[in-house]
Amino acid sequence: MLRARVAAGFVWTRAELLRVHALVCVSARTHLAESLLHARGDVARIGDQRSARCRCPDHLRQARRPPILAHLRRDPLDAGAQTIYDKLDGHQSWRIYAGDVPQCLSIERLATKFVLDHLKPLQDRHFQTLAQFFLDLQGGTLPAYSFIEPQYFDTPFGRASDEHPPHDVRIGEALLGHVYNALQQSSYWQSSALLVLFDEHGGFFDSISPPTGVAAPDDFVSAQPVFDFTRLGVRVPAVLVSPLVQPGSVDMTQYDHSSISATVNKVFGLGARSFLGRRDAAANTFDRNFGAAPALGLLPGFKADTSSGPPLTALAPPDATVAGTRKAIETVLTEATQLPLASMSSHQRRLIELSRTVLKSLP
Repeated sequence: MLRARVAAGFVWTRAELLRVHALVCVSARTHLAESLLHARGDVARIGDQRSARCRCPDHLRQARRPPILAHLRRDPLDAGAQTIYDKLDGHQSWRIYAGDVPQCLSIERLATKFVLDHLKPLQDRHFQTLAQFFLDLQGGTLPAYSFIEPQYFDTPFGRASDEHPPHDVRIGEALLGHVYNALQQSSYWQSSALLVLFDEHGGFFDSISPPTGVAAPDDFVSAQPVFDFTRLGVRVPAVLVSPLVQPGSVDMTQYDHSSISATVNKVFGLGARSFLGRRDAAANTFDRNFGAAPALGLLPGFKADTSSGPPLTALAPPDATVAGTRKAIETVLTEATQLPLASMSSHQRRLIELSRTVLKSLP
């Protein structure tokens, strides 16, 4: 369940329909960092990797795999499951920017897309380095929807910025500050929205009991333990920073992580057939915070303080863009061979296994 606060901003509109051209969603202390940028539809929405594991009809499932995909592990939960990127295909452009190993590749369809992506020219690929995100922001070449993943390992390509233990959270906060500052200084700022959220609250207690009676994503239930997926989790914070919202607002609306894909659906006008499941179809959307008052100009003198963390060049070095995501993954594996397994978190060990599997499948 998301608890939202709308930070000081101002409302911007156009004479005709309100159009969000840049919606950036960054998640801290997590492997989820999403952004919706340069949305050219009437409205734009955001995707959630967890809500992407919904079922779809048999006719949407994949047929036999090409030989280059033979090493990818088949997950029964992923069989036929679509993601927000499948919904965007043919309607809006999208990219996933990763610091090193894109954890989104644990979803079978995205791993398949990643492998097939390497048959395309570099500039046409959906999967890019985190450094390329800042270059696209500066160059005005952002796709309609962008998903940002931080870096999970310390490598020559940069410092771990995911805020998972035992990493320094100041590095993740610095990355967030760099994303905000770069967005504010770009041509997208006047019609942008920055959404900062967490995929978990980082603890074991909440004074408010998680709500029940919410829409289940599908008809699947758990037998052991018994769970029907009609209860949300504990509260996590969300901050929306935008020239499109009223200054100092606090939004008490109940959101959950499927509100991200629901907002993406609404902003891009993808339609009722493009929801990932019943959960996001019923979720509240963040665009309710966008107002209709005249533009008031930039917030005077406000800039995120990134002095407590590394500079942008240390978090997203430009040479990483030339090397590409494949080299970033190979570098992680090289560095991992020099470290004792016990020194890695369980999260990192899973990423190492994922990296080996994906690299075997690359052409």
